[in-house]
Amino acid sequence: MGQLLRVLSIEDMEEDTQFVMGELRRAGYRPSWARVDTARSMAAALKRQPWDIVISDHPLPRFNAFDALELLKAKQFDLPFIVVSGRIGEHTAVRVMKAGAHDCIMKDSLLRLVPAIERELREAEERRERRRAEAALRDSEARFRSITAKVPGMVFQMLRAADGTLCFTYASEGAAALCGLPREAIQADATAFTRLIHPADRDDFHGSLSVSARTMKHWNWEGRLRTDREAIKWANCRA
Repeated sequence: MGQLLRVLSIEDMEEDTQFVMGELRRAGYRPSWARVDTARSMAAALKRQPWDIVISDHPLPRFNAFDALELLKAKQFDLPFIVVSGRIGEHTAVRVMKAGAHDCIMKDSLLRLVPAIERELREAEERRERRRAEAALRDSEARFRSITAKVPGMVFQMLRAADGTLCFTYASEGAAALCGLPREAIQADATAFTRLIHPADRDDFHGSLSVSARTMKHWNWEGRLRTDREAIKWANCRA
């Protein structure tokens, strides 16, 4: 048994659909398909079950590839879409690719069909993996922000370049209470934080960072921050 491939065929000729399915079987696939030739029947098929790929003729008497692509976009389906047509000019082929089709193949020359399908299935899976990773990252960041919001003081991630330049890749909302600055200001420019360090403590601040970088040991610095003209705060930084 070959790999199952669920194909939504947009085609008005049953024999043409059968011909394409035969090509897929010869390539080792086990195609399961439905043939549609109107927007209404396509919408019903999309609702009925999941699909792996759409193979569309162009044009059809009551439908075409442009209509099918618009329907996919409207319903927010990200499916590989390959046009297989016996009568599509170069200009129309370019237009349909710009509209979102992933490839355009002539019916009388299907040598590229299976390689195109394999390529588009791989790229579709990569897009799904990327979306899953982005969703997981958003969820992780939301949980992290929820945790850091409850921690007193400022939670941060700071990077130190080889030349000693600093940048904050993250600072929690606690930056406002500690530094009197929004976290966005510190993330945009690390000197917004270092300028708050009391002049008498700045050499010690940078020196302790240098030692930590050189020895790869935990950093622990305590010193004074001047958050306005009068107030002095003692801060203990650990990383």
